[in-house]
Amino acid sequence: WRRLLTNRSLALLTLGYATVGYFEYIFFFWIYYYFGEIRKMGPSQSAIYTTALFLTWMVMTPIGGWTSDRLVTRHGKRVGRRMVPTICLTLSALLLCIGVNLTGTLSVAVLLSLALGFASASDGSFWATAIDLGGKEVGAASGIMNTGCNVGGLIAPTLTPLIASVVGWSWGLYFGSLVVLAGVLCWFFIDPDQGLEGPFSIDEMKIDH
Repeated sequence: WRRLLTNRSLALLTLGYATVGYFEYIFFFWIYYYFGEIRKMGPSQSAIYTTALFLTWMVMTPIGGWTSDRLVTRHGKRVGRRMVPTICLTLSALLLCIGVNLTGTLSVAVLLSLALGFASASDGSFWATAIDLGGKEVGAASGIMNTGCNVGGLIAPTLTPLIASVVGWSWGLYFGSLVVLAGVLCWFFIDPDQGLEGPFSIDEMKIDH
């Protein structure tokens, strides 16, 4: 545990995933309210757009993981793992900021759906890197990283409406974009090859009968 907790790349990975958790939990807790109360959509329309948003999230998660694997094959772990989260999380931040400033309900829903979708596309890179860094302690490394995500997710549902109550909902969402951009910066200092004991081997886990 000490070696895991003092691993710089794992610490940065955990911090980066905390920013993703913050960003995504804004949508999990507040998007239906935002559509209905802030954008003044009816209950039925809000429900449809919220469903579309989470369907986008579901579809783009495996696509992001698949893309990350292809990029690792071509560019190696350090660059390949980084490309999907840095590009996708930057797009997420930009799309959220742009979407907040649009007036058409459909265009708002589309851009916010893509904002969440691109954020979810980064998930595979985070988990794959946790495996790289964890070595034979992959379960513990993954647990540490996921705790970071949950901490971000714990803060977002409370802090977002607090910001909104002071400076408006647009700024509550802008802050989410700033947070996730901090996660992008983390990736430039993460090295998947800084694992504890080298790559995890399935063969080492085989049980003799």
